[in-house]
Amino acid sequence: MDQGHPLQPKDWRSSTHEDRFARVRGYFVERSVLDVGAATGADRADWVHALIAGVANDTIGIDLDQRLVDRARAKGFDVVVADAQTFSLDRSFDVVFAGELIEHLSCCGDFLDRAREHLEPDGLLVLTTPNVFSVSNFVYRVGGRPRVNKGHTCWFDEVTLGQLLERHGYQVLEVDYIRHRTPGRVRALVARGVRSMLPHHLAENTLLVVATPKI
Repeated sequence: MDQGHPLQPKDWRSSTHEDRFARVRGYFVERSVLDVGAATGADRADWVHALIAGVANDTIGIDLDQRLVDRARAKGFDVVVADAQTFSLDRSFDVVFAGELIEHLSCCGDFLDRAREHLEPDGLLVLTTPNVFSVSNFVYRVGGRPRVNKGHTCWFDEVTLGQLLERHGYQVLEVDYIRHRTPGRVRALVARGVRSMLPHHLAENTLLVVATPKI
């Protein structure tokens, strides 16, 4: 496991997915949902896929990791092995959700095309991804090489992600930012003080974009 930057926690389990889910929960209530990258975190109490399944009418998950999929299925969830860039499920959904996924992909456009093919005409694509211009990323960049998750291939802001969505047949409906709960009492106090002086698009760690297929 990457030991991380001295300013970063070494164990992100000290944070929570519940805050992030609280912001996106309303998109899933009483709808059919495809959760892409669903099996990650299946051993956590705040596993996002389980939270989605708790409010949606119908939830299917896909993930590339067979071991994690087996773990999710053992818990009774409908999760199957599939690649986010090539999946084909022969059905459509009210919502396709990809939480902290797109920044891991080799071909983001392929994923967006597959997601659009699986959406109802008025369906929603709900994406969360790290906010490249969050102030914390500049702090982590001080000295040496940038401290980046080893699984990431790209960064997005609201403009670049919006442009990519437009190219692949979507209309952006909403852009927002979600705060990451900073672990550790001292770090949390410092982070709160810094964020209070910054605009939303610089203070918050997570970018939220909601889009729908163009008619």
